[in-house]
Amino acid sequence: MKKTMFALSTLFLVAVAFRIPHPAKNTNEPPQVINRDAKSRIDEMMKSYIESNKTMGLSALILEKGKEVYFNAVGYADKEANIPMNRNTIVRIFSMTKPIVGVALMTLYEKGKFKLDDPLSKYAPEFSDMKVFVGTDASGNPIQESAKRPITIRDITRHTAGFAGAGNTPLGTMVRKADVFNRNNTLAEMAKRLASLPLAFHPGDQWAYGPSVDVQAYLVEKLSGKPFDQYLQEVIFNPLKMMHTGYYVPESERKNFAAVYNRNRETGILTRQPDSTANLLNTNHWTLKQGGLGLTSTIDDYMKFAQMLLHQGQLNGVRILKPETVKLMATNHLSDTISKRMWLPDRGQVGFGIDFAVRLAPPKTEAENNGIVGEFFWDGALSTLFWVDPKNELTAVLFTQLNPYDQVKLHNSFRDAVYGEYHPGPDPGDNKLTGKEKKEGWQLLFDGKSMSKWRSPGSDSFPAHAWTINDGTIFLEKLAGQPSGGDIITREQFNDFELTWDFKLTEGANSGVKYDVHIYNPPVKGLGSALGPEYQLLDDERHPDAKLGRNGNRKLGSLYDILPSSTAGALHPIGEWNTARVIAKGNHVEHWLNGVKVLEYDKGNEVFNDAFAHSKFTQAKDYGKREKGHILIQDHGNKVFFKNIKIRKI
Repeated sequence: MKKTMFALSTLFLVAVAFRIPHPAKNTNEPPQVINRDAKSRIDEMMKSYIESNKTMGLSALILEKGKEVYFNAVGYADKEANIPMNRNTIVRIFSMTKPIVGVALMTLYEKGKFKLDDPLSKYAPEFSDMKVFVGTDASGNPIQESAKRPITIRDITRHTAGFAGAGNTPLGTMVRKADVFNRNNTLAEMAKRLASLPLAFHPGDQWAYGPSVDVQAYLVEKLSGKPFDQYLQEVIFNPLKMMHTGYYVPESERKNFAAVYNRNRETGILTRQPDSTANLLNTNHWTLKQGGLGLTSTIDDYMKFAQMLLHQGQLNGVRILKPETVKLMATNHLSDTISKRMWLPDRGQVGFGIDFAVRLAPPKTEAENNGIVGEFFWDGALSTLFWVDPKNELTAVLFTQLNPYDQVKLHNSFRDAVYGEYHPGPDPGDNKLTGKEKKEGWQLLFDGKSMSKWRSPGSDSFPAHAWTINDGTIFLEKLAGQPSGGDIITREQFNDFELTWDFKLTEGANSGVKYDVHIYNPPVKGLGSALGPEYQLLDDERHPDAKLGRNGNRKLGSLYDILPSSTAGALHPIGEWNTARVIAKGNHVEHWLNGVKVLEYDKGNEVFNDAFAHSKFTQAKDYGKREKGHILIQDHGNKVFFKNIKIRKI
């Protein structure tokens, strides 16, 4: 770190801290978030937290649309020395280290050093042939089984690797004995010790916070050929001029190093944590530089990092990552099949990207943390917080040094102060028709509660197994030992229609929605009985069917096995909702995805006939040519969610 230039006045610091070009004017841009009322709310909130003794010191910095719109610091960085919280205050950011490490790792991704779904063992062989802890025998010895699949690099970026923590369990005892995070370990020794331990669960089965980012740090060191902390300095800190960020606080800057205050849960009394404990990690040159914690920073330094992310990987002419890489990091990588998520749901309606939480939906209750859909964020053990809000072109950093982690609802209060208190509105309208839709002749095929308008193709009843209705969605949940549910079709038949539905894929999922479906009796050999044109629903990246067929005609949105679609840029990530639409009038048919037309064709013309002649359906007489037909949702045994299934005659 460079020595702080104390000769500069506070006013000058405020003026020059950020000179970020204003983005191009957008006539549809949302209104200013940090207006006069918001500033007053934040001031009052911060003041109240100090006056009520909820924390000792606070600082907050917000930039919006390229301009600094808010800064304030209240209370003390070091009460005993009478040093107020200010812009120069250095704090321990703990887990806010993780996003920085993720950025470092992804710079190597851009250089082609690895792919996200590569096995970790390809680059770190010590993680080969991992075992999973499943319990202990009568003598207390651990019982282990082979992992179902290798740990991937994607797993270590989203906390699904299965690494165990040092909890009060037999496995936790093994972790403590291994002394994985001895400060005199190298990253290589840390990785070796961690890899010698069994996993707590099979890779990809759960989200569990743990040492994954420490393994990322080891990978950065291995793939770059440079000491990990040196790589951070050269690739991130120096280019962004984050001159007060690092693992070690030099003697010359320790007057700015904030004290840590412990708050008693019962009495609310704040007491200073002994400096010998609080400063131990950052006032010694330890060998181990962890990826999961350990950095210190100033509020202006961390804001530069946040602004780089907001500006799609660059800041003030310096590019750290490509825009598409930042987008990848800020995309949810957790599928709905990963249902065990430790305490992540406490952060609100979120998924998890590459070292960030990603907000997928507005809060469901007033008690949840406020925020904007599309934002990505993370926090630290001493109650620090940052977020990036692309919709409003806003970044916020909140610093304090409060232990234990946010027992006083600081983050909730700060977010409410920034955006205004959140009050959930009425039902957003899932599985309902608006007045306009009713006038246009729309009807619901699923009301969120029952499937009375659907049946099995071979009977008059709805399947007794697998199909599940929950929270206004219908999905497949095939349980071990139970038979498949099978496809389902509408009781009514339609012609000349507009059909729309929302769907959400899970990783590797395959399904489809057929229309103009006819029941063939006898069934067509190799194809079955319920046949008709199909809007393909598929995880193109992970399901092998995407590579079959001709010219991509088995990918999402295609007319399955006949004509390919063009969904580039239209599909939302796995785990997020999409809206599909089919418009069929006469022989003309269109497939839409999230408002984008991805395919149109005319049954019977030369292009269609040629494609059909090469398809698997040539033996199905009058395929898709009946006067009217059913709508069908496929059962491929994969978990795909559906809601808002509507149709109208045109």
